Amino acid sequence: MSILKGCVPNILTSFRIVGAFLLLFLTPMSLEFLGVYLLCGVSDMIDGRAARKLHAESRFGASFDGFADFVFILVSLVIFIPYFSLPIWLWIFAAVIFGMKLLSLCLRYKKEGFVGFSASKMNKLAGAVLFISPLAACFVGIIPPLVVAGLVCLVSAFFELKSFR
Repeated sequence: MSILKGCVPNILTSFRIVGAFLLLFLTPMSLEFLGVYLLCGVSDMIDGRAARKLHAESRFGASFDGFADFVFILVSLVIFIPYFSLPIWLWIFAAVIFGMKLLSLCLRYKKEGFVGFSASKMNKLAGAVLFISPLAACFVGIIPPLVVAGLVCLVSAFFELKSFR
């Protein structure tokens, strides 16, 4: 395998980080914003597949992917929190899920020696539903997509914590 082939997944992951920071300079929900947002999501969907197909999987790549996800989520929150007005009960719901995910990260570090979420189907579904939520808000408002995303994330967090028993 050439060195370049081995770098492709990490280049795709890097795009998500660059794209996330680019979002900070675009008008939320504008056509340009949505285009970059969607490209960030596509990079998340294909970087892991590219790593497996090119036999370029690595512990660094898995951690780097998790870091890129974290950056993208953090930037998305910075953009969307002031853009959408959310009721307090939804914030409490999100805080519970966040606490469960944080506990999961700590348990994974203690058990396996690295920080990251499992690549379970539930976590992938939770990520996809969360990613789609701001886009769905264009059609139905933000509350229904976030309730669905929250429920999926809650189930995902529960199963991830259960896996550490």
